[in-house]
Amino acid sequence: MIHRIEVLTRPELPEPVGRSLLFRIKRFSALPLTDIRTCAVYAFDTAALNGSAALDVRALGEALFTDPVLHRCRVDGAGIAEAEFDWYVEVGFRPGVTDNVGRTAQESLEYRLGHPIAAGHHVHTATGYFLRGRLHRGQVEALAQEWMFNGLIQQALILSHAELAKEQPRLFHLPRVVLKSAPWADRVALESRERLLALSTERLLALSAEEADTILAYYRDPGTIAARTAAGLGAEATDVELEVLAQTWSEHCKHKIFNADIAYTDEHGRTETV
Repeated sequence: MIHRIEVLTRPELPEPVGRSLLFRIKRFSALPLTDIRTCAVYAFDTAALNGSAALDVRALGEALFTDPVLHRCRVDGAGIAEAEFDWYVEVGFRPGVTDNVGRTAQESLEYRLGHPIAAGHHVHTATGYFLRGRLHRGQVEALAQEWMFNGLIQQALILSHAELAKEQPRLFHLPRVVLKSAPWADRVALESRERLLALSTERLLALSAEEADTILAYYRDPGTIAARTAAGLGAEATDVELEVLAQTWSEHCKHKIFNADIAYTDEHGRTETV
C-alpha cells in the first residue's frame, strides 16, 4: 500500500513559496490567478518498511517533516481534500531521476524505524500547488510548464477541484522505472579522431580533441584489447562506455576549467601558478 505524508502551511499563516510564485506570475501575466499555496509530499510503499506496516504514518510525518508552529500534517490525500483551490498541480521527478530530498527523507525514516527500508524501495517527494482563479485546463497546463516544473526531469499531475474525488487514485503512484524492452549496447568502431569527434557531435558527448585521442589510444592499446577479449567484451567500444566517459569528463562533473593550472598575479606583482 502506498502512503502519502502531506505537509501544508497552516491556513492562517502566509505561505511564502506560493506568494512568491504568484507575484512572479502576475508580473508577467494577466491571467485571473488570485492565490497559490503549496505543500510538500513524501510518498512510499509500506512494503518498504520491513515489518513496520502498522506504524502511525501521520505521527511519522509530524515527527520527521513538520514544524508544529508553521505546518499541519495530513496523510493519504486528506491535506488536498481540506485545502481550498480551483486547480491542484503536483510536480514530482520522472522515474529514474535522482530525488535528493527524497534520499534525505529516506535516511530520516530509516533512522526513525531503526533499520533500512527494503531494497529497491525509496521515499519519493513532490510539491503540490493549490491554485485559485477562474482558469481553464489549457491555462493551468501552460502555467505549470512555464513556472512549476522542468519537463526534462519532472512530471506534473493536474486536477481540477471537481476532478479530485474521481481521480484521487492517481495521487497514489510512485515513479518507478519500467523497462519495456531488453537493454542493449551498440558497438562503435573508433577508426579515427575525426570519426570519434563526429560521433561526439552527433551524440552530444562534448569530447575535446585531446580527450578523443586519449580514448582512441586506450582502445588501441594491445593490453586493453587482450583484457577486453578475455572478459568477453570485444575490442570495440560501446555507446554506453563512451557515454560514461563523456559524463565523467564533462565540465559539470570534472570542472576542467577550474582544475587547470592558473597563473595568479597578486597586488605586488608577484606571479605564481596555482
